[in-house]
Amino acid sequence: MRAGDWRSALFAWQEAANLDPANAVYRMKLGETYGQLGHWAEAARQYDLAAALDPPGVEALHRAERARIAARDGAPAPAPAAPPPQAQTPAAAPYEAGVALIAQGKYVEALVDLDEAVRRDPRLPVAYTARASALFGLARYVESAGDYRTALALEPGSATPLFGLGECYRLLGQPGPAADYYSRYVASAAPDARDDLRAEARRRLVELGR
Repeated sequence: MRAGDWRSALFAWQEAANLDPANAVYRMKLGETYGQLGHWAEAARQYDLAAALDPPGVEALHRAERARIAARDGAPAPAPAAPPPQAQTPAAAPYEAGVALIAQGKYVEALVDLDEAVRRDPRLPVAYTARASALFGLARYVESAGDYRTALALEPGSATPLFGLGECYRLLGQPGPAADYYSRYVASAAPDARDDLRAEARRRLVELGR
């Protein structure tokens, strides 16, 4: 598209995001559009928001990092191939396919691949985390919480399922468990814990009166 078309697209996606600010797909589109217009810092911010809205948001995180590199260097960075969660696992291909579909907002299709990933490697925590994200996108919060709990049981030191569980319980109208998981995320020192999600968890705790 021409620059004028991208500017028109930017206006359209901004309007959509204003109407539905918690829609991760709209944030991804905004990130892409800002990137096409060369506004890399804002592109990175939108991708970070998409990742926060749709945990684990793997593709959004990859794009945010590339946008930050572009903002620093003044030119877009090449898109690297996403590494498999574990090189030796037979679940790598369906896991990556499922994560890519989540980034496009295709949650039903993502579940097909992520069900297969879990079938191939039922001990792979990130497969359950990703499937929980797809279920969350479909507003199937009880099932999503179940997968987040499984991921946490398989990898107790991880942080991402904690935030996901907080979101699930909040939307299920259970403020007590939600606050507990948000608090655990804030306190987590796990490598996958992120400062922006800690800030979001703190905001959620304030909303919950904790």
